[in-house]
Amino acid sequence: MTPVGHAGTDLHTVWLGLGSNVGVREDQLAAAVRALRTVLHVDALSPVYETTPVGYADQPDFLNMVVRGTSVLEPAGLLGAVKDLERELGREATFRMGPRTIDIDILLYDDVVLDVPGLRVPHPGLTSRAFVLAPLLELDPGLGDPVSGRPLAEFLQRTGTAGLIRVGDAGQVLPDSVNERTGMDGPHSQREGNSP
Repeated sequence: MTPVGHAGTDLHTVWLGLGSNVGVREDQLAAAVRALRTVLHVDALSPVYETTPVGYADQPDFLNMVVRGTSVLEPAGLLGAVKDLERELGREATFRMGPRTIDIDILLYDDVVLDVPGLRVPHPGLTSRAFVLAPLLELDPGLGDPVSGRPLAEFLQRTGTAGLIRVGDAGQVLPDSVNERTGMDGPHSQREGNSP
């Protein structure tokens, strides 16, 4: 068995949540998508949503989206890689639930359920946050919660979509440079070219 923080040879499907509410949010998301291509093969981008903040309300609204990809990194290795990318993209420590240039969270990793210090998969807020569930389900409507085995669509029905605005497909909202580099097309700009 490969140690949890290292790369193995098996490809794992991962879903990452991205959010930004500092600076030009579209540019922050686009930069994160480009940076993520260095640690995984991005094969789909959800539409972009504007959402009201959760937890601490006195801050600008967020733009959120989900990235689906494949990686050989084990969960802890992937977490380390995305946290390094956040720092490289200018994220500075503020306070819990505070404003951020970029936030990258591991939402799902295959159907793994993992709870170790510093890392919980699925993400602990997955089933209670519409700003994650809505874009995730646009990419993969049949996804289920690995913990309960229930469809994620049930959780979105329960949470509702108040404070959630679908801004548009990633190909329409993010700067052209991300679209040109990834070759995205299709109804939700979900599919990416085959380049790694």
